[in-house]
Amino acid sequence: MSFKKIKAIFFDCDGTLVDSESFHYLSWQKALQKFGGDMTEKEYHSYVGNCAKLNATLMSETFLEVPCDYLELLNEKVSLFHQLSANGLPLIDPTIEFLRELLLKKDLLGLKVGVASAVNKRELLGHMKRLEIIDQLDLILSGQDELSHYLDPEGVNKPKPPIYRDWE
Repeated sequence: MSFKKIKAIFFDCDGTLVDSESFHYLSWQKALQKFGGDMTEKEYHSYVGNCAKLNATLMSETFLEVPCDYLELLNEKVSLFHQLSANGLPLIDPTIEFLRELLLKKDLLGLKVGVASAVNKRELLGHMKRLEIIDQLDLILSGQDELSHYLDPEGVNKPKPPIYRDWE
């Protein structure tokens, strides 16, 4: 493979560098339990990748005997997620090792290396600081912040290819 044609390599964050999904599941489950509902991990899998507002609406209607305002459920979930992840999310070591090796060789290869994620910029920067690679990355993009103008009428959150396009 010739690296001359490759100009940049982007890494997604959640599910690639950090494992956030188990914390998201536990946060949704505990939030639902607070409102009198429950959800199994198997049931949760059909919600992975959706935007949080859509999930809160659907979960309220599906798992609560008396649906609550989706914002109440969502705010509870977000609060629980921040509590659970306060000490950092579990790392995905093989990908991080590869990223670190690539960062050491990027100039030699003539590559730009960045991280892009749907999460907010503050959370994304926190992950990069924890990994101690923030100063080595050429670009860090947050779909939530940098793509605030991107219309997502279906509310599905992913995929959001514009975050990976037109970067130079």
